[in-house]
Order: sequence, then structure tokens, then C-alpha cells
Amino acid sequence: SVKVTAQLEHGKLLAGQGGETFARIALEGVAAPAPSERVPVSVTIVIDQSGSMSGDKIDHARRSAILALEQLSPGDRASIVAFSSGAEVLVDKVMIGEGSLDEARQAISRLQATGGTDMVSALDVGGRAARSIFGERRTNRLLLLSDGQPDTESGLKQRVAALAREGVF
Repeated sequence: SVKVTAQLEHGKLLAGQGGETFARIALEGVAAPAPSERVPVSVTIVIDQSGSMSGDKIDHARRSAILALEQLSPGDRASIVAFSSGAEVLVDKVMIGEGSLDEARQAISRLQATGGTDMVSALDVGGRAARSIFGERRTNRLLLLSDGQPDTESGLKQRVAALAREGVF
């Protein structure tokens, strides 16, 4: 939530006379009330490891994926998919709280930038992984970590729209 306040420099202006006046507009963040019960999350993290992700990009993607996993709560579900010239599931159907995230962290830390950027395969494989952990009473998400340079954009919008129609955003 945001609180907005506005103040004019002058409370009154004379009609018909030119001049300047200034307005001060302030935006202040307001803490949202804590929800009484958090909805469980199912997240599929799809990580671009193509050649264009070399250097800092792949480092940032790896750190972001691990940070996202560490923000999950017991009872949440996760899957990890990596892609370059093709796509593969690295970690399938992890239930947070039923073991450590060491396997996921290790799989993510091994990612190296190489190959093409087959984002169509990434969304196909990532979509299947997301469907496998989908829950009607869950927040279902697919998180795509990429520099946004696919080999082709053909079919991407349709795949994203299809996932959204199924409840995976």
C-alpha cells in the first residue's frame, strides 16, 4: 500500500493573475497487514544457461534461483529446470521442509553458460514440471530467469497464455 499526500505552496491564488505555484506530492510506503494464513506456493524455476548468459548474468541467475528457493516455507513445492539448446529438469518435485535444499543448490551452482537459447523447450519442459506440482489451493508460479534473448519468439506467447489458462502464472 502507498499513502499519497499533496500540498500546494499557496492556499489561494488570485483569479486572473499569472504566476507560479508549486505542489509537493509525497509517496510513503505503508506496511500491509500480515495475512492470517499464507497460501502454499508451487514454483517452477526455469533458468537460462545459454551462451548469452555468460559472466555476471549466469551468476545473478544462480543466486536469484537459490534465493527464491530459500524464501519458500515448509509445505511449499518447487521444481528446477535449466535450458540452453534444449531443456531438462534438474530437480523435480521438492517438498520444502521434508529435507534439505542441498541437491537443488548444488544443481543450480553447476550451471554454466553454453549453447543456444531454446526458450520454447524451456516453457514446454518448465510447464510440465509446473503442472506436476500444481495445486488448486496453491499459488502456482513459473519463474523464468533469462536475459530475454531467445533463439525464436515463435510460439512463446501461446505457451505462456496456455499456462496462465491452466492457473500457472
